Amino acid sequence: MLGSWKALAVMTCLLMSSGSVYAQRATEGKELPSQQLLDRYGLKLAWWGQATMDPVEDRVRYVSIDEQVVVVQSTKGTVTTFDHDNGRRLWSAQFGRPNHPSYAVAINDQLIVVPVGMRMYAVDKFTGELIWQILLPSHPSTSPSMDANRIYIGSLNGTLYAYNLKKVRQSFEEGYDERWSFLSLDWRYMAGKRIVTAPVSNDRNIAFASYDGLLYSVEAINHRLRFQFEPDYPISAPLGFSENLLFAVTDGYKVYCIDSDDGNLIWEYAAGTPIHQAPRIIGQQLFLVTDNGAMLCVSKATHQQFWVRENVGQFLAATNSLVYASDMVGNIQLVSREDGSTLGMLPLRQYTVRPENDRTDRLFLVT
Repeated sequence: MLGSWKALAVMTCLLMSSGSVYAQRATEGKELPSQQLLDRYGLKLAWWGQATMDPVEDRVRYVSIDEQVVVVQSTKGTVTTFDHDNGRRLWSAQFGRPNHPSYAVAINDQLIVVPVGMRMYAVDKFTGELIWQILLPSHPSTSPSMDANRIYIGSLNGTLYAYNLKKVRQSFEEGYDERWSFLSLDWRYMAGKRIVTAPVSNDRNIAFASYDGLLYSVEAINHRLRFQFEPDYPISAPLGFSENLLFAVTDGYKVYCIDSDDGNLIWEYAAGTPIHQAPRIIGQQLFLVTDNGAMLCVSKATHQQFWVRENVGQFLAATNSLVYASDMVGNIQLVSREDGSTLGMLPLRQYTVRPENDRTDRLFLVT
């Protein structure tokens, strides 16, 4: 644990719907959004917290969110975990050597898995206790992902590895060191070249893209190939997954909606401009943010375009009626989901790290 290090990064959590809230008092010199500003748009300051970091040269690298926790990873390898509801700091720890290459964590109901260098560390989600660690057979190229039974990670040599969660925990508890990590490997699948997108899973199938220009879908149980899909150009953004639908964006400025079971193309949509951010699916709407600063809202089922909103740099969060997005100068825009009109603006440019949250009713902002 790193209790001797100074808490540096400030995280603010804004509740986007009405209800009871928990708030701490701001420390001196740390500007938090005023309640007067938030009241204009029905927002509440749910909580704020500080991540444990090296005060001299550390920075926030990743912020990951699920319904229970918020995880902040620093450039020097420190991980700080907060309670999603009240902001209580649960634990902080250092993984791997400082400044080692790392990727965003994977989270499930019990574990947080931290990939650093050639290793993956699994810790108890709420206490930070080390549950297991494994040594990977090759350098990872993506963040890992988990389903109920396995953890998946892509590699530079084009292999997708699937480790059995029960086997790897049992091996660690029985005293096997990381040299025996291969015993927990359920299967591996070799693509043509380096894996370029984090694998996404719906518990039945695992989908990922490779530098060879292909999109792959394999069965979670036995890695039997479901299909290979060859788009017009290489995949340019993380994949989107909703039920049995895959959404892939390419360098050819197109978006594809694909059936994840059989690879049939359901529709394709010509965005007409580059997209490198992950497509976000909220209900029946698909939100796309282009490199030239526009948000496109299209139908998930039919790709019918509902509206286009200019001066948008990043999707942040959504409610039933609003989308929260960063504009091109760092303000937060409140955009109507019905017609794309701007309904308000929050001047919160001091929060330069803005994780995207498509899972809960909260807007997270980090210095």
